[in-house]
Formats: sequence, structure tokens, C-alpha cells
Amino acid sequence: MEEQTKPKRRWFGPVAAVVAIALVVGLCAAGWLLWQHHEDTQAGRQCTQARVTALKARKDYESLLAGKQVKEAKSVTGEQVKDAKGVTALTDDLKRTEPAMPSCPTGKRDSVLETSGRLGQAEAWYTKQIKTVKTDVKKVLASRDDKTLADAQSVYDSSEGKVADENTRTQLKKALDGKDAKAAKNAADAVNASVQAKSEADQQAAAQAQAQAEAQQQAAAQQAAQAQQQAAPGYAGGWRAPAGGYTPPARQNYNPPAAQQPQGSSPGYDPNWVAHTSTGRVVCHAGEAC
Repeated sequence: MEEQTKPKRRWFGPVAAVVAIALVVGLCAAGWLLWQHHEDTQAGRQCTQARVTALKARKDYESLLAGKQVKEAKSVTGEQVKDAKGVTALTDDLKRTEPAMPSCPTGKRDSVLETSGRLGQAEAWYTKQIKTVKTDVKKVLASRDDKTLADAQSVYDSSEGKVADENTRTQLKKALDGKDAKAAKNAADAVNASVQAKSEADQQAAAQAQAQAEAQQQAAAQQAAQAQQQAAPGYAGGWRAPAGGYTPPARQNYNPPAAQQPQGSSPGYDPNWVAHTSTGRVVCHAGEAC
């Protein structure tokens, strides 16, 4: 008896192919997901690092603004420097608006990368701003020192022979030779104070001399007046008649000589030489005594 032939499994091949394809697709999907997760994780790390760097740059800028030099430069005015443009530049640069500091998102990779870019721009802004402000501060302080030294030199040149204490000018000259603006300013202030002290002393001495001269003139005038009073006879606080009273001299009557009648005169001629007018006034004739 012949053996029965076993039926062939025709379905196994297609099923195996489908399983294989599904396995490959699953593996690809899993691989893509793993890659995507890796890329998202990497992007997140980059964003976090970018934010840390930007925050550090902002902190450095804030520390710079709180520093002594920036505060000192901000207090300088245009009248205290040789070139006021530096003061204007510093003021304008400090008014610049700081960039935003976004947080890193947890969403899609594109959003994370965009945030990383913005954080990088913020970090670059702070780095550039720090460099700009440092340059501005340096220029302002240098210009202020230049003007301080120039003003101190003018004080030294104009104060010769005008100070109460010459040592103040010696100290100022020493500061000028050393280009020490701070010491020169303090020394110049001391010289100005010494000039003021000498000026006040000179004015006081002049006022005292004037007062003394006026007092001497007044004393001399009083002495002259007293001498004049003592030299005047019989004067002692008022006029007094000489002792014994005043006796006027005896009056002598004057008798004019008798007038002679001119020859050939008409009868009735008035022998008196005085003529009488119709007005009642006495008229003197020429050649006759009046």
C-alpha cells in the first residue's frame, strides 16, 4: 500500500514575508523614534546650555553696571571732561534695551532650536555691550583726568607769589609731575585755599592800615584845631571883651575953612560951598571938598 503524501503548506511563505516586513517596519519606526528622541534631547541640552551662557553674560553685565568705575563715570558731567562726546556716548549706550531671556520649551525640536538661537543672540548682545560700556567708561575717566590735570596746571601757574603757604604749590607740582589726577585735584584745592587765605589777610592788613591812617589824620586835625584855638587872643570857648571894657577914641569935630566969595560973583552968593538941587540932594562942585 502506497504511503499518503502530506499536504504542502503554501501559506507559510506569504505569512513569513508579511511578518518580516512588519518586523522591518517596526524596527525602522523604533529606530526613527529613538533618533528623534535623541535629537530632541540633544536640542534640549543645547538650549539649556545656551540659556546658562546667556544668563551668565547678563549677570556679568549687571556686575559691571554695579561696579565702582561705571558709577564713577556716570557721575561725570560734560563740564568735567575735555571731550564731552565720551559722556554722551556712555549715556546713550547705557540706555540700550536689554534682550529677552526666554526659557527653553519642552515641545517640538524646531521650537527648542528657535529658542536656542534667541538665547545665543542675547548672550552675544551682553558680550558686546560689556565691551562697549567698558570702552566708554575708560574714555570718560581719562578725559576727566586730563581736564583735572590741565586745571591744576593753571592753578599752579597763576598762584605764584599769591599763596600764604608755598608748600601747597610744591605738593601740587609734585602731583603734576606724577600725572596723578586725584592728588593734583586735592593739591589744587589746597593751593586755592591758600590763595584765599592770603587774599583775606592782605585785605585785613589793608583795612587796618587805612583805619590807622584815618585815625592819625583825625588826631592831627584835632591837634591843629586846638593849636589854632589856643593861638586866638581872648578865645576860650566864646568871645569875651578885653578886661576893663572898650573905650572908643574921642571924636573930633571937623570945621571946614570958610569959603571965599569968588570975584565977580553976583550979590546974594551963598558962601557955603555945598549946592542944593531941586531934588533936595547935596551936590558937590568940581574942585571943592565934599
